[in-house]
Amino acid sequence: MENAKVILVDGNVFFRNGLQTILKNLGHADIIGVAADGEEFLAMLDSCTPDVVFLDIKIPKMNGYEITKLALKKEPGITIVAYSLYEENCFISKMLESGAKGYLSKCRNNIEIIERILSNWKEGYFFSKEIETEFLHR
Repeated sequence: MENAKVILVDGNVFFRNGLQTILKNLGHADIIGVAADGEEFLAMLDSCTPDVVFLDIKIPKMNGYEITKLALKKEPGITIVAYSLYEENCFISKMLESGAKGYLSKCRNNIEIIERILSNWKEGYFFSKEIETEFLHR
């Protein structure tokens, strides 16, 4: 199986580094970029094409909704998985409407779903277990 090419986008260096460590430890991911804000991420798309983007919805210089729409205009084939501290349906719905293929909570254990994303990023939608239970079955 080919490793997923991944870009991480988060304004919080501690969370960004933590997610990077998790992805490296899980394997199946080649981290090709790390961005602290939306502008930096969109500029990266001019020189590389990820398979998967893990995107915090609240980052400097643009919000996750805007970034998702602009990124998918540049690279329609990428899989954007949003994540946030916010678990309310309005945030999840807005990210999905923007084109994200998933939504993870920063407050939950997402190891299993991240493994699933890395092994099959082209198919389906991806949610933290608690979000899937609450959001998809309402």
